Amino acid sequence: MSQSFNRLKEIGVRKIMGSSRSRLIFQLITEYTVIVTIAAMIALAFYPLLLPIFSAVMMKNLPALTELPFSFYVSFAGGTLALGLVAGIYPAVKLSNTAVTNAVKNQFRDLGSKGIIRRALLFLQFVVALIVLISSVIITKQVDIFIAGNLGYNKDYLLTAQVPRDWTEKGLNHMELVQQELKQLPQVEDISLSYGVPNSFSDCVQTIRNPGDSKETNIAFYPSV
Repeated sequence: MSQSFNRLKEIGVRKIMGSSRSRLIFQLITEYTVIVTIAAMIALAFYPLLLPIFSAVMMKNLPALTELPFSFYVSFAGGTLALGLVAGIYPAVKLSNTAVTNAVKNQFRDLGSKGIIRRALLFLQFVVALIVLISSVIITKQVDIFIAGNLGYNKDYLLTAQVPRDWTEKGLNHMELVQQELKQLPQVEDISLSYGVPNSFSDCVQTIRNPGDSKETNIAFYPSV
Protein backbone atom coordinates (compact mmCIF):
# COMPACT_ATOMS: atom_id res chain seq x y z
CA MET A 1 0.00 0.00 0.00
CA SER A 2 2.80 2.43 0.87
CA GLN A 3 4.49 1.63 -2.42
CA SER A 4 1.30 2.53 -4.28
CA PHE A 5 1.13 5.85 -2.39
CA ASN A 6 4.74 6.63 -3.30
CA ARG A 7 4.18 5.82 -6.97
CA LEU A 8 1.04 7.97 -7.03
CA LYS A 9 2.96 10.87 -5.48
CA GLU A 10 5.67 10.39 -8.08
CA ILE A 11 3.09 10.40 -10.90
CA GLY A 12 1.49 13.57 -9.50
CA VAL A 13 4.82 15.37 -9.23
CA ARG A 14 5.80 14.34 -12.77
CA LYS A 15 2.46 15.62 -14.09
CA ILE A 16 2.98 18.94 -12.32
CA MET A 17 6.46 19.16 -13.88
CA GLY A 18 4.85 18.81 -17.31
CA SER A 19 5.24 15.13 -18.10
CA SER A 20 2.65 13.83 -20.56
CA ARG A 21 0.48 10.78 -20.01
CA SER A 22 2.02 8.87 -22.94
CA ARG A 23 5.50 9.41 -21.49
CA LEU A 24 4.35 8.14 -18.09
CA ILE A 25 2.79 5.03 -19.66
CA PHE A 26 6.00 4.34 -21.60
CA GLN A 27 8.10 4.75 -18.44
CA LEU A 28 5.94 2.40 -16.34
CA ILE A 29 5.73 -0.27 -19.05
CA THR A 30 9.51 -0.07 -19.45
CA GLU A 31 10.00 -0.53 -15.70
CA TYR A 32 7.81 -3.64 -15.60
CA THR A 33 9.51 -5.06 -18.71
CA VAL A 34 12.94 -4.53 -17.13
CA ILE A 35 11.80 -6.26 -13.93
CA VAL A 36 10.46 -9.28 -15.87
CA THR A 37 13.67 -9.40 -17.94
CA ILE A 38 15.82 -9.43 -14.80
CA ALA A 39 13.69 -12.26 -13.37
CA ALA A 40 14.10 -14.20 -16.64
CA MET A 41 17.88 -13.75 -16.54
CA ILE A 42 17.97 -14.98 -12.95
CA ALA A 43 15.92 -18.04 -14.01
CA LEU A 44 18.42 -18.80 -16.78
CA ALA A 45 21.30 -18.42 -14.33
CA PHE A 46 19.74 -20.90 -11.90
CA TYR A 47 18.85 -23.41 -14.64
CA PRO A 48 22.26 -25.18 -14.68
CA LEU A 49 22.25 -25.40 -10.86
CA LEU A 50 18.75 -26.92 -10.67
CA LEU A 51 19.16 -29.10 -13.79
CA PRO A 52 20.22 -32.30 -11.90
CA ILE A 53 17.31 -31.99 -9.46
CA PHE A 54 14.65 -31.60 -12.16
CA SER A 55 16.26 -34.34 -14.26
CA ALA A 56 15.99 -36.73 -11.31
CA VAL A 57 12.36 -35.77 -10.60
CA MET A 58 11.28 -36.05 -14.24
CA MET A 59 13.40 -39.19 -14.80
CA LYS A 60 14.70 -37.65 -18.02
CA ASN A 61 17.98 -36.01 -19.01
CA LEU A 62 17.16 -32.35 -19.62
CA PRO A 63 19.34 -30.46 -22.10
CA ALA A 64 21.93 -27.94 -20.97
CA LEU A 65 21.71 -24.28 -21.97
CA THR A 66 24.29 -24.81 -24.73
CA GLU A 67 22.24 -27.68 -26.15
CA LEU A 68 19.01 -25.71 -26.48
CA PRO A 69 18.13 -24.59 -30.04
CA PHE A 70 18.25 -20.98 -31.15
CA SER A 71 14.46 -20.98 -31.56
CA PHE A 72 14.12 -21.54 -27.79
CA TYR A 73 16.02 -18.34 -26.99
CA VAL A 74 13.96 -16.40 -29.56
CA SER A 75 10.73 -17.69 -28.02
CA PHE A 76 12.06 -17.06 -24.50
CA ALA A 77 12.96 -13.46 -25.33
CA GLY A 78 9.63 -12.86 -27.06
CA GLY A 79 7.70 -14.38 -24.16
CA THR A 80 9.63 -12.27 -21.66
CA LEU A 81 8.87 -9.04 -23.53
CA ALA A 82 5.21 -10.01 -23.96
CA LEU A 83 4.89 -10.85 -20.26
CA GLY A 84 6.45 -7.53 -19.28
CA LEU A 85 4.06 -5.69 -21.59
CA VAL A 86 0.99 -7.53 -20.27
CA ALA A 87 2.08 -7.07 -16.65
CA GLY A 88 2.77 -3.36 -17.04
CA ILE A 89 0.11 -2.04 -19.37
CA TYR A 90 -2.77 -2.02 -16.86
CA PRO A 91 -0.83 -0.39 -13.97
CA ALA A 92 0.65 2.09 -16.42
CA VAL A 93 -2.73 3.16 -17.81
CA LYS A 94 -4.34 3.16 -14.35
CA LEU A 95 -1.61 5.16 -12.59
CA SER A 96 -1.16 7.65 -15.44
CA ASN A 97 -4.90 8.39 -15.37
CA THR A 98 -4.84 9.45 -11.69
CA ALA A 99 -5.85 13.05 -10.95
CA VAL A 100 -2.94 15.30 -9.98
CA THR A 101 -4.53 16.65 -6.78
CA ASN A 102 -5.41 13.18 -5.49
CA ALA A 103 -1.93 11.90 -6.30
CA VAL A 104 -0.22 14.74 -4.42
CA LYS A 105 -2.57 15.16 -1.43
CA ASN A 106 -3.40 11.47 -0.91
CA GLN A 107 -7.16 12.10 -1.01
CA PHE A 108 -8.22 8.46 -1.34
CA ARG A 109 -11.57 8.09 0.35
CA ASP A 110 -12.38 4.73 -1.26
CA LEU A 111 -9.13 2.98 -0.43
CA GLY A 112 -10.62 1.27 2.63
CA SER A 113 -12.71 -1.25 0.71
CA LYS A 114 -10.09 -1.61 -2.02
CA GLY A 115 -7.45 -2.24 0.61
CA ILE A 116 -9.49 -5.13 2.00
CA ILE A 117 -9.82 -6.62 -1.49
CA ARG A 118 -6.08 -6.26 -2.07
CA ARG A 119 -5.27 -7.97 1.24
CA ALA A 120 -7.71 -10.80 0.46
CA LEU A 121 -6.20 -11.34 -2.98
CA LEU A 122 -2.69 -11.24 -1.53
CA PHE A 123 -3.66 -13.79 1.13
CA LEU A 124 -5.25 -16.01 -1.53
CA GLN A 125 -2.07 -15.77 -3.60
CA PHE A 126 0.08 -16.96 -0.71
CA VAL A 127 -2.37 -19.79 0.08
CA VAL A 128 -2.30 -21.03 -3.52
CA ALA A 129 1.50 -20.81 -3.61
CA LEU A 130 1.72 -22.75 -0.33
CA ILE A 131 -0.64 -25.46 -1.61
CA VAL A 132 1.39 -25.81 -4.82
CA LEU A 133 4.64 -26.03 -2.82
CA ILE A 134 3.28 -28.69 -0.44
CA SER A 135 1.81 -30.68 -3.35
CA SER A 136 5.14 -30.56 -5.19
CA VAL A 137 6.99 -31.88 -2.12
CA ILE A 138 4.46 -34.70 -1.63
CA ILE A 139 4.56 -35.73 -5.30
CA THR A 140 8.37 -35.64 -5.30
CA LYS A 141 8.50 -37.93 -2.25
CA GLN A 142 5.99 -40.32 -3.82
CA VAL A 143 8.01 -40.51 -7.03
CA ASP A 144 11.19 -41.06 -5.01
CA ILE A 145 9.55 -43.90 -3.07
CA PHE A 146 8.30 -45.46 -6.29
CA ILE A 147 11.75 -45.30 -7.91
CA ALA A 148 14.12 -45.99 -5.00
CA GLY A 149 11.82 -47.26 -2.23
CA ASN A 150 11.43 -50.80 -1.00
CA LEU A 151 8.49 -52.35 -2.87
CA GLY A 152 8.88 -55.77 -1.26
CA TYR A 153 10.68 -57.33 -4.22
CA ASN A 154 13.61 -56.63 -6.51
CA LYS A 155 11.99 -55.34 -9.68
CA ASP A 156 15.31 -55.48 -11.55
CA TYR A 157 15.04 -59.27 -11.61
CA LEU A 158 11.33 -59.48 -12.41
CA LEU A 159 10.39 -60.71 -15.89
CA THR A 160 6.95 -60.93 -17.46
CA ALA A 161 6.22 -62.93 -20.61
CA GLN A 162 3.07 -63.18 -22.71
CA VAL A 163 1.62 -66.66 -23.23
CA PRO A 164 -1.27 -67.67 -25.51
CA ARG A 165 -4.54 -66.93 -23.74
CA ASP A 166 -6.24 -70.19 -24.49
CA TRP A 167 -8.68 -70.75 -21.63
CA THR A 168 -9.82 -74.14 -22.81
CA GLU A 169 -8.79 -77.20 -20.83
CA LYS A 170 -6.07 -77.98 -23.39
CA GLY A 171 -4.77 -74.42 -23.28
CA LEU A 172 -4.66 -74.36 -19.47
CA ASN A 173 -2.76 -77.66 -19.40
CA HIS A 174 -0.27 -76.23 -21.89
CA MET A 175 0.29 -73.08 -19.80
CA GLU A 176 0.78 -75.13 -16.65
CA LEU A 177 3.28 -77.33 -18.48
CA VAL A 178 5.23 -74.23 -19.57
CA GLN A 179 5.13 -72.97 -15.99
CA GLN A 180 6.59 -76.22 -14.62
CA GLU A 181 9.35 -76.30 -17.25
CA LEU A 182 10.36 -72.72 -16.55
CA LYS A 183 10.34 -73.32 -12.80
CA GLN A 184 12.91 -76.10 -13.22
CA LEU A 185 15.46 -73.64 -14.61
CA PRO A 186 18.15 -72.78 -12.01
CA GLN A 187 17.94 -69.09 -12.91
CA VAL A 188 14.24 -68.94 -11.95
CA GLU A 189 13.44 -68.55 -8.26
CA ASP A 190 9.65 -68.58 -8.58
CA ILE A 191 6.99 -68.32 -11.28
CA SER A 192 3.26 -67.73 -11.43
CA LEU A 193 0.52 -67.36 -13.99
CA SER A 194 -1.91 -64.45 -14.08
CA TYR A 195 -4.68 -63.18 -16.30
CA GLY A 196 -2.98 -59.76 -16.45
CA VAL A 197 -0.04 -57.78 -15.16
CA PRO A 198 -0.66 -55.29 -12.31
CA ASN A 199 -0.98 -51.68 -13.54
CA SER A 200 -1.90 -52.92 -17.01
CA PHE A 201 -5.33 -52.64 -18.61
CA SER A 202 -7.82 -55.19 -17.43
CA ASP A 203 -11.56 -55.56 -17.64
CA CYS A 204 -11.69 -57.62 -14.44
CA VAL A 205 -13.52 -55.08 -12.27
CA GLN A 206 -15.64 -55.99 -9.28
CA THR A 207 -17.67 -53.84 -6.92
CA ILE A 208 -17.15 -54.50 -3.21
CA ARG A 209 -18.37 -52.92 0.02
CA ASN A 210 -17.96 -53.49 3.73
CA PRO A 211 -20.79 -55.21 5.63
CA GLY A 212 -23.26 -52.61 6.84
CA ASP A 213 -21.75 -49.89 4.65
CA SER A 214 -23.58 -48.55 1.61
CA LYS A 215 -20.44 -47.09 0.02
CA GLU A 216 -19.25 -49.22 -2.93
CA THR A 217 -15.71 -49.42 -4.31
CA ASN A 218 -14.63 -50.69 -7.72
CA ILE A 219 -11.45 -52.78 -7.71
CA ALA A 220 -9.50 -54.51 -10.47
CA PHE A 221 -8.48 -58.08 -9.77
CA TYR A 222 -6.30 -60.62 -11.55
CA PRO A 223 -7.25 -64.25 -11.04
CA SER A 224 -4.28 -66.62 -10.82
CA VAL A 225 -4.18 -69.80 -12.79
